[in-house]
Amino acid sequence: MNENFIPLLKDRTALVTGASAGFGRETALLLAKAGAKVIAVARRAEKLQELAKEVPLITPLAMDVRASTSEWQAALANQRIDILINNAGLARGRESFELSKEDDTDLVFDTNVKALIRLTRVIVPQMLAREDGDIVNIGSIAGLFTYASGSIYCASKFAVHALSQAWRQDFLGKNIRVIEICPGMAETEFSEVRFGDKDRAKKVYEGLRALSARDVAESIVWSLSRPRHVNIQNMVIMPTDQSGVGQVHRRP
Repeated sequence: MNENFIPLLKDRTALVTGASAGFGRETALLLAKAGAKVIAVARRAEKLQELAKEVPLITPLAMDVRASTSEWQAALANQRIDILINNAGLARGRESFELSKEDDTDLVFDTNVKALIRLTRVIVPQMLAREDGDIVNIGSIAGLFTYASGSIYCASKFAVHALSQAWRQDFLGKNIRVIEICPGMAETEFSEVRFGDKDRAKKVYEGLRALSARDVAESIVWSLSRPRHVNIQNMVIMPTDQSGVGQVHRRP
C-alpha cells in the first residue's frame, strides 16, 4: 500500500456493501490496510468472518443491502460513518427486453438503485451535520452507454450515474465528495450471478485480460486518498483489451 494513502484514510470509518466478494472485498481489505476502520456488509456471514480474520480493523455486518430504513438505523445506531461505498449490485438475465422477467427487474432495481438510495439517506445526515464525508457509488460503463439485451441493468446504472451527479449539486459547499467509479469488464462473480451458470460466465472473459477486483479496488482507494479539496467525480476504468461496450479484443 502506498504510504501516501495512510494519512488521509487512517482512523476514518468506511462502510462497504457487497463486501463478501469482488470489488467490495478487495476494497475493504485495502482500506483496512491503509488504517481505516471498515464495516463490511454482505449477506454471506461466513465470508465476512473470513475477511475479518485477515484484518482486525474489519467488522463484519451480515445484512441484505435491501434491508429497510429502520433495520439500517438500528444496525448503525450511534455509528460514525466517514466513507460510504455503495458497491452492492447485480444483473440478471441477458435476453431482449420483451423476454425479460419482472422478478429480475424488481431484484435489479431494488438492489442497484432503491437500496443504494435508502442506505445513503440513512447515513448522509450525519455527514451533512459534520460537513465531512465521502460517498462512493460503483457505477458501470453500462451507466454511460447502452447495449442490446441489457436495458434493465443499463437503466439501473444510468440511475446511479444520475444520482451521483445530482448529489454533488445537493451537497455542494458541505465538504462531501461524491465519487463514481465506472468499471468495464471485470472478472468477478458478476457474470456467474447474472447467468446462474459458471461455464457461461467464464466464456464472457475468454481470450481477453479483464480487470481484476483488485484493479477496481485500488482505483476506489486512490480516489479516496486525494486531498479533501480534490474530488474524482467520475472514473471510467477499462481493460486494455476493451475500448467500449461490446468492443473487445479476444486472442485465440
